Amino acid sequence: MTANTLIFVVDDEPTARTLMSKWIEKFGYEVRAFSSGEQCLEALDEAPSAICLDIMMPGLDGIEVLKRIQSMEKELPIIMVTAKGSLELAVKSMKLGAYDYIRKPIDRSRLETSLRKAVEKYSMAKKITRLQKELGQTYSFHNIVGRTAVMEKVFNQIEKVTDNNINVFIQGESGTGKELVARAIHYQGSRQDGPFEAVNCGAIPENLQESEFFGHEKGAFTGAIRSQAGKIEVANGGTLFLDEVGDMSPSLQVKLLRFLETRTIERVGGRKRISVDVRIISATN
Repeated sequence: MTANTLIFVVDDEPTARTLMSKWIEKFGYEVRAFSSGEQCLEALDEAPSAICLDIMMPGLDGIEVLKRIQSMEKELPIIMVTAKGSLELAVKSMKLGAYDYIRKPIDRSRLETSLRKAVEKYSMAKKITRLQKELGQTYSFHNIVGRTAVMEKVFNQIEKVTDNNINVFIQGESGTGKELVARAIHYQGSRQDGPFEAVNCGAIPENLQESEFFGHEKGAFTGAIRSQAGKIEVANGGTLFLDEVGDMSPSLQVKLLRFLETRTIERVGGRKRISVDVRIISATN
């Protein structure tokens, strides 16, 4: 609980609205109370950290207000307040993305616990978003040193591929910043919210390469005491950067080519085909 953390209370019943507001203030939060969903939506630019929202209200009911808030600020936690007999609506609201629901008459301790966890979750979500943005700025191609004609050509090429879901091959001498270019492509493109997995192909022993890239099932070989996802699977939804791809064994290159054609993998010792959505960026000197 921190000062200046704003909580919205939305309830058309004056008694319930006043009681919740007083309790929440005692929990250590600032409170803004509204008697209708319309008023709440108009004040969203005040940036609340959580909303206590009654389901049964005239005009816009809680379900409709929830839908509209979700379309604008999906991460904002909304605790639905339900009257007796509206459990079905509470379940519906949870399926639509509500953080929690509390039944009337409201239990003070339950409300405090739910609010505390909701605020902590929202705070963490905002931190993650900020860090992702900072990371994207760090690996922006505009931060790559060099303004020669050759580098301007590189920047133009990066811009062309960032939002195209195509595999990329980077060639350049050691120390020229191939991984930096790969990260710029990832963090400036449509996959920036996904993982970026970098692998030095020359640093993995040949007998471990298949397991490292494709994963393995429990008991697939001596020492495989549990199933484990490989680098390709871990990078699902993001980018897999293969540094010094020329050091990859010929047999593994064949299997990697097969993956690029089918977009499916099979773990070592497994029989199930696993679909993976990943962009491959390869580099070599």
